[in-house]
Amino acid sequence: MTMPLEGIRVIDWTIYQQGPVATSMLGDLGAEVIKIEQRGVGDPGRGMTRTFGRSTVLPGGRNYYFETNNRNKKGVALDLKKEQGREVVYRLVEKSDVFVHNFRKGVPERLGLDYETLSRHNPKLIYAVASGYGPEGEESGRPSIDPVGVARTGLMDM
Repeated sequence: MTMPLEGIRVIDWTIYQQGPVATSMLGDLGAEVIKIEQRGVGDPGRGMTRTFGRSTVLPGGRNYYFETNNRNKKGVALDLKKEQGREVVYRLVEKSDVFVHNFRKGVPERLGLDYETLSRHNPKLIYAVASGYGPEGEESGRPSIDPVGVARTGLMDM
């Protein structure tokens, strides 16, 4: 059976939950998803050994938090602060349809992974961004994770 996104390649430069869950769903629908992780460190979600007071560790030392959020993906570990690492991304982008990231404003620009740079390598590239505070405004460059949003809306107090 043909999957709806079969033949689509997604480059996933996301961490923790927001981006990885979105791209894992694209993989569920048949997209080829290639996850970029920081060389030597990996996605911080790999280190989530407890959630809600319970262990997330699976046999072999992996954890279900990371495995669930990154199912259906291939992976590559790159040092994006080095030109060699960025060149690998540029070659992947040339043959990809979508690039997804969830880093705060300024990070992709510093590393040469912003839309303007990547679209020179592939003008048809869909560039998807998710952030805690949006692309503009005084807090757009601040890091954020889900509990911060829940707390700031007042839901955590409820």
